[in-house]
Amino acid sequence: MNSHFGKRDYILSMLAFYELGDVRLAQACFIDAYGRSLDRLGVRR
Repeated sequence: MNSHFGKRDYILSMLAFYELGDVRLAQACFIDAYGRSLDRLGVRR
C-alpha cells in the first residue's frame, strides 16, 4: 500500500507536536494526504 503521508512529514509533524505542542503541521499533512487519497480514488471534492 502506498501512503500519501511521507515519512519525513510524519516525523516533523510529530516532533512539532511533542516538542512544541503545535498540531498545525500534522493537521496540514493529514489534510493534504486526505486530498491526495480522494484524487487517487476518483472522488470529487
